[in-house]
Amino acid sequence: MPDTIGDVKYSILEPGSFIPLNPGWTLLTKQNLEPTSPLGSLGVTQLPDGRGVFIRSMNMDRPADEGDADGNRPRGSFQKDAFANHSHPIKRASPGDNGGLLGGNVAAMLAGTFSTESSPTGGNETRPKNIALYLYIKIN
Repeated sequence: MPDTIGDVKYSILEPGSFIPLNPGWTLLTKQNLEPTSPLGSLGVTQLPDGRGVFIRSMNMDRPADEGDADGNRPRGSFQKDAFANHSHPIKRASPGDNGGLLGGNVAAMLAGTFSTESSPTGGNETRPKNIALYLYIKIN
C-alpha cells in the first residue's frame, strides 16, 4: 500500500539515508509548511515537534478517566510531563520507639516535620523503558 500524505513512520535510518530513499518525507521537527503544500491545503501549516517525546493518540471523546486526562486536545499539541496526584502514608512511631522510621528521629516525626520528599530518589523524568528512533512524516 502506498504511503499517504500525513503518514508518520519511525525509522532507525538517519535523515541522510532515509530521505533520499523515501522522497516526500521529512523529520517531524516543527517545520512551517506553505498553505499551498499538500498538508497545508488540508489545514496543517506547522508540523508538531516529535523530537524526544512519546506519541499519544487523539482522545476523540474518550472519558478523561479512561484516556487523556486533558480530554480532546488539538492535533499536534504538546503536553508537558506530569505526575498523578498521590500520597504516601507514613506510620508515626510511638514515643518509646528509638529505632523507628527516619533513623529514629521520633521528635521530628511526632512534630509532623517530616516528608517523603526529604530523601528524593529518581532521575530527571518519569518514563517507561524505550528506544530512540527518528520520526518522519509524509509531506508530499
